[in-house]
Amino acid sequence: MRYANVVLDIPTRSLDGAFCYAVPMGLGSVVVVGTTVLVPFSHRDVVGYVVGITDRPADGVDPDRVLPVRQVLATPRSMRCGRRGRLGSRTSTRVRSVMRCDRFWLPARR
Repeated sequence: MRYANVVLDIPTRSLDGAFCYAVPMGLGSVVVVGTTVLVPFSHRDVVGYVVGITDRPADGVDPDRVLPVRQVLATPRSMRCGRRGRLGSRTSTRVRSVMRCDRFWLPARR
């Protein structure tokens, strides 16, 4: 089983880290760092961004209590912008803005 560390897109200062979610077998090859996902949080589904992938949950987290990623909304490859990109111009502008911010919390590429 793989686990994703997900930063939630919820505007509050009390959420200061990533949360651990199980990656279902059917999504194993799709969920990578930079993927936008839909995950359960506090009795609702919220958008989050995958910032890490591990083979086991974080220390102190019971694997039986880890909730799964519900859906993949966008992969880093599908968020390409420009003439051949898959997103409309209005969405592309928003994605480019978000992608500029990603460099602050996504790990550096090696």
